[in-house]
Amino acid sequence: METSTFHLPVRELTITLDDVPLLLHLPISGAFHNFHALFVDEAVFLLIELLEVSGEEARAETARSREAYVRLGWSATYVHVVHLEAFRDLGQSGGCAWGVIALVHMYDQLDEASRTTTWQIGGYLTLLQIYEHFPSVHQCVTDDAYEETSPRASRWLMTKAHMKGITGAPYRARCDALTVTDVCWLPYSEHRGVRGFELISSFQGQLRWGPMVVTVRSERVLRQFGYIQSIPPSLVSASLSYDDIDDRWMHFVDHVVAVGELCVVPR
Repeated sequence: METSTFHLPVRELTITLDDVPLLLHLPISGAFHNFHALFVDEAVFLLIELLEVSGEEARAETARSREAYVRLGWSATYVHVVHLEAFRDLGQSGGCAWGVIALVHMYDQLDEASRTTTWQIGGYLTLLQIYEHFPSVHQCVTDDAYEETSPRASRWLMTKAHMKGITGAPYRARCDALTVTDVCWLPYSEHRGVRGFELISSFQGQLRWGPMVVTVRSERVLRQFGYIQSIPPSLVSASLSYDDIDDRWMHFVDHVVAVGELCVVPR
């Protein structure tokens, strides 16, 4: 997906950097998480050292799974062993922009899911939980036990019991019928006392997670930041090195979207 946005009758919307800390309470400032591909012997060593499993168990697990994936906790969930390295020193792991990692992974999965040959999507789908933008569309139930200090995603009950019987056709019909007044452009007003707006949320450019690179185009969704939407410029493809991407991110104030007038958006 060239723009990583959803094209709707009300124009474009997307999951922004601002959505991540509000929905999940994950940090979006800090350094990108870097890692390199592992050889099998390196993956085995990490499992032995950090998970304290035997060499036989580690080798059996890496042989069973594709590449250097492992069933974390020997459960049904597969996690790449390379990420264990990030938690070797918990005192240092907090310096990473984990919210950015979640967004990069979601954008990458959306790119894959938008292809006609793809039948499923991976990633942490809670980031798609932006129902509050569409109060007339969603059918999910608000959790009465929710407290405003919790991550905003905790508002919604997403168990199979609540989702049973919900099909895609009604949602498609409602989305096709959306008008500008049906969209809540600034849905987190009550949550700003817990998680305020961070300037880095309006960064435009490339984000990365290790070798995975995606582009965020905040200039295409200015209404989600409370500003009048202007005509966005054409996408300029730039081949940046990882160091250049990191440098722009760490000096984000030079790469935030240029905004115009504040917009009185309908609620």
